[in-house]
Amino acid sequence: MSLTRPKAAAIGAALCAALGGALLPATTAQAVTGTAGADGAFTFTARLDIGSGDRACSGSLVDTQWVLTAASCFADSPDQSFTIRAGKPAKTTTATIGRTDLTTSAGQVRTVVELVPRTDRDLVLARLNKPVTGITPAKITSTAPTTGETLTVPGYGRTTNEWSPRKLHTGTFKVTAIQSPTIEIDGQNGASVCAGDTGAPTLRQTADGHELIGINSRSWQGGCFGQDPDETRTAAQNVRMDNLGSWVEDTVSAAPITDFNGDGVEDIAIADAKASVGGNAGAGLVRIVHGGGKGTAQIDQDLDWVPGGAESGDSFGAAMDTVDYNQDGYTDLVVAAPGEDLDGKADAGMADILYGGPDGLGSGTLKNTHLEQGSGTGALAGVASEAGDRMGEALAAGTTAGGRPWIVIGTPGEAIGDLAKAGVAYYVYGNTSFTLHQNLPTEVPGTAEAGDEFGASAAGDEHHFAIGAPGEAIGTENNSGTVALFRHTLDADGRPITIGGMDQDNAKVSGGAEADDEFGAALSMTAYRPTGATSADTSMLAVGSPGEGVTVDGKDQANAGRAVLIRINPDHT
Repeated sequence: MSLTRPKAAAIGAALCAALGGALLPATTAQAVTGTAGADGAFTFTARLDIGSGDRACSGSLVDTQWVLTAASCFADSPDQSFTIRAGKPAKTTTATIGRTDLTTSAGQVRTVVELVPRTDRDLVLARLNKPVTGITPAKITSTAPTTGETLTVPGYGRTTNEWSPRKLHTGTFKVTAIQSPTIEIDGQNGASVCAGDTGAPTLRQTADGHELIGINSRSWQGGCFGQDPDETRTAAQNVRMDNLGSWVEDTVSAAPITDFNGDGVEDIAIADAKASVGGNAGAGLVRIVHGGGKGTAQIDQDLDWVPGGAESGDSFGAAMDTVDYNQDGYTDLVVAAPGEDLDGKADAGMADILYGGPDGLGSGTLKNTHLEQGSGTGALAGVASEAGDRMGEALAAGTTAGGRPWIVIGTPGEAIGDLAKAGVAYYVYGNTSFTLHQNLPTEVPGTAEAGDEFGASAAGDEHHFAIGAPGEAIGTENNSGTVALFRHTLDADGRPITIGGMDQDNAKVSGGAEADDEFGAALSMTAYRPTGATSADTSMLAVGSPGEGVTVDGKDQANAGRAVLIRINPDHT
């Protein structure tokens, strides 16, 4: 049997006519002919709008930040091939989830920022710019389909008498044939997969709810609005899902790659903060290696779209991190120049967000966001750059579990009152920023003292972040060091909440606080999923102590250094 892939809604009628007797890609149709779904049912079903009214498809939320649908929805010629490029979609795509009645404002709207297609099947996972909340994702079955099994298909495509229905519709189908990669189903009681239903879920009813057993790919579209009335076949072809659960799990649980040009291939940023630029020793630069053999790029302050200018000792690139700060699907580079002189103030320091684009950093409409004391908004705007602040000595960036991008900028040379180099850090999100230091009334561990250098290191993940103060004295042990811990939850003022701190006199940290250990001089953090847990809601923090003395073969080795690994549980124990 030869089915036609139902095309995207806006172009469906013409393609159906052109393809004649072939099974149509479901992208041409717009809703399952059948009955309107009950309000609040099948809320994990997504409507995808691709381009400026170019196409409409359906899909399924299978993770808080991922929708599963047909790759042919994004193909140039879906009737000929479902092959698409990984990475940012070529056309702006929005996903509406939980709005079963499109005349309402219910549900949530997200932008698709990344596509991860299968190469062997008409299937793609689409990453959303931020997680969907309050909607339970569809569960993918691990049980194979059986011939004659009754299934349900919800979708937003055409009905018998509507080109663009405003409600999610459902139809009943039976399995007629099973192959390794596909399932063939046939509509019951006049149900048919129509244009706009490409990517719609095919569901099995169980005692615990519905399970996702297939994704709609092709159909005859018999009875669909705008189709030849002589076409009465209601068969459809689905991508089989019971043997793809591990692929979905592996994809949605993987950390996003660094992808400055949005082509789905990982890129690398390499800093050389001591490099000379234009004859200026130590000006610093960052080299970008684009994956897939797409060449390299040099980023420095002599580029006209990068703030500042290359000067000796700027140390551009001394600290950097990556995050999709504007959530457009291109990775952005957060980079600091802690040795930057500002208004005659030596080593005041600054940082910038350099935005990705179709051809890499700086190639999009938005080039950069400049972060400097005394400019911008929030706490940064209320302070002045001073000599020796070294803003950007440490950087950390990421996205919270709730999908909010954040940046921590360490400024260890900042004075608090007359306490030289007590140090501060700035927590940046959206278009605002907040100051963090040890004299805040929010119980940041320790007390600000001269030389603490709070902000000399920083690290974080989606749940927590940490800031080091390697110059902190513990008791009478100078430069013993401490680490302050925070979560990304914001208090009533919008500042992240402190959850405590640690040093080597803490009972849960091995060793003891000693002079010049510099505990916290280096930090690294990552999310961790313990065995048996359903999500990676635990953080693992590595803390470096370069001045720690250790004993090797009975001999004391001064300043040998060490690192300890600390687990931060969801309850912050």
